[in-house]
Amino acid sequence: MAEQFQRAGEASTSKERDERPAPPPIRPVGWRLLLLAAVGGLLTGAAAIATMLASHNGAAQTSTLQAVGAAELNDAVVSMDQNAGKAAIDDAKSCKVPLAHVTLAVPAGNAPGSVKIHSGSYTTPSLRVTESPVTIAIPFPTAYETGQGVITIEGMSGPISVWLAPVWSTTTLAGTLPINVKWIPNKPCG
Repeated sequence: MAEQFQRAGEASTSKERDERPAPPPIRPVGWRLLLLAAVGGLLTGAAAIATMLASHNGAAQTSTLQAVGAAELNDAVVSMDQNAGKAAIDDAKSCKVPLAHVTLAVPAGNAPGSVKIHSGSYTTPSLRVTESPVTIAIPFPTAYETGQGVITIEGMSGPISVWLAPVWSTTTLAGTLPINVKWIPNKPCG
């Protein structure tokens, strides 16, 4: 049946097909080669996982914290504690200093968690984090003009993702996760 198919524009005879060299025989792969490949794969995977975990310890990497845009400001302040964040909200509304935002979620198939975010002297109310991403407005952790600081995620959760640039992930949050952040101080509402 396979002999019926040939490339377009080519004609072949049975004699030409018989003169072609036979393909080399397929040799079974030995168990030693399979073992070597498996061990190599495991070592490579372990090294990759160790590198990822080491880079997410809060001190080894700096992520970018984004400002809340002027158009989103009214929606963003709803996510804040209106008493504890009053000064930051007032400053953002009067275009003195913008607010930042952080998005949290747990990966699909994992149980929800409960966390708080510390940013400077501000602490969010307890947040229930689920598979549906939730964006929270926070004040910048230090004076806006400095362009750098630390936010801390605190709580009990299984895996959790924190959307910054780059995205932070941790396999288990049991306590605190400090994250070094930076930003570019731009003119608020500008």
